[in-house]
Amino acid sequence: MDRLKMMESFVAVVKAKSFSAAAERLGMSRAIVTKHIGGLEARLGARLLNRTTRRVALTEIGADYYEFCTGILGEMERREGAIAREQKEPQGSLRLAVPTSFGAVNFPEAVSAFAQKYREIRVSLIVDNSSNYSVDLAATDFDVAIRLSPIPTTAAVTARQIGLLRWVACASPAYLKRAGEPKTVAELSGHNCMIHMKLAPDRIWRFGGTGRKKPSIKVDGDFSSNSILMLRQAALDGLGIAMLPTYHIGEDLRAGTLRRVLPLLPPFERPVNVLFPAGRMIPKKTRLFSEFIADWFKRGSWDAPAVRRAG
Repeated sequence: MDRLKMMESFVAVVKAKSFSAAAERLGMSRAIVTKHIGGLEARLGARLLNRTTRRVALTEIGADYYEFCTGILGEMERREGAIAREQKEPQGSLRLAVPTSFGAVNFPEAVSAFAQKYREIRVSLIVDNSSNYSVDLAATDFDVAIRLSPIPTTAAVTARQIGLLRWVACASPAYLKRAGEPKTVAELSGHNCMIHMKLAPDRIWRFGGTGRKKPSIKVDGDFSSNSILMLRQAALDGLGIAMLPTYHIGEDLRAGTLRRVLPLLPPFERPVNVLFPAGRMIPKKTRLFSEFIADWFKRGSWDAPAVRRAG
């Protein structure tokens, strides 16, 4: 028998001072209510109620147990009410995991705007390079993660693609003046191409396009890093050509401190996803954040306008 149902029947009988009245209030038969009380007494090995043809009264043990039951049922009602309110009125804490390069440049602006709009939500933004590759949200106690690379099909997460990030080959004017500017993809093999060790471990650079076979080439160089920040700085310093996301170099392209290489080729696009723990009812605060960030991506004010037109 369901112990909570038995406890509810017991509390209803005490409040109504009648088995029949309690059964009517609960929408059950009197026989079921009687069975519930009998089940509780058998489980506890003690009489909870003294019954007569005219009245129902608590025993001493019954009075103690009644206080216990009302506390348990009352707490359940309060907790369930709080959860229901959270689905209607966003509140509580929201822990976000964002990759370092993205979280350090443009993403804080969006998160700050979200926190300003929803003041009842306590936002915690964790900027950590490992969050770009880890998808075990349940183990890390994150509500949401932003991921900029492909998601394993075995990952225990729910993913929503909210946009595309554009990657372009770029270099400083000083490097291009010194080494010459490549006119074709094939000419990249003669240049010092700096590699992102995580995103291009095969040293293959890929470009966008509409055809079935998009341009790609295996490149080489004397500098590599697992950090977009480091690759950008190396490119600014004239070390070579780097493949970098426009969200990180938009201002550099506008200012001319970096220039696109092979600008007529469409950018290579990577999906950006919002991840939630799988197998859970998604709280309203999480849904609101997902919608907010998706809208922010559509506006694209953080990207490089010239690159968007070219793509």
